[in-house]
Amino acid sequence: MKMWIFIDHVSKQVSLQLMDENGLSELPVVNESHVFVGVVERNKITSSIVAQLVSSADK
Repeated sequence: MKMWIFIDHVSKQVSLQLMDENGLSELPVVNESHVFVGVVERNKITSSIVAQLVSSADK
């Protein structure tokens, strides 16, 4: 099963949920024109969330 996500239309939470449900560590990303623009990796999403949490805790 191939999973494609649209850039700017899927939250980090939904991306992680899709990865968990399908046993994936990355998802391909396409733009509004359905052109492949890259891959989002689980570890990049997770580290981004952690960085946001640390940043908000510092305020």
